[in-house]
Amino acid sequence: MIRQESRFEPQIRSVAGATGLMQVMPGTAKWVAEKINLKQYNLEIPHDNIQLGTWFFRLHPPRIVTIIPLSRC
Repeated sequence: MIRQESRFEPQIRSVAGATGLMQVMPGTAKWVAEKINLKQYNLEIPHDNIQLGTWFFRLHPPRIVTIIPLSRC
């Protein structure tokens, strides 16, 4: 997932504002940090980003979508 979302670039930021290796949105990071009682964090620091991102995905696992080309139907 990290390779797909950020190409292993810890300071990368999307046009939507998602930041870091796991492309965590600031609002999501704040919500998770409150839930896990994390007082300070920086989404550009890999440890913080992965900690927040993996906690969120434990609650909301990403859905894997398979796209079948129409030519195969």
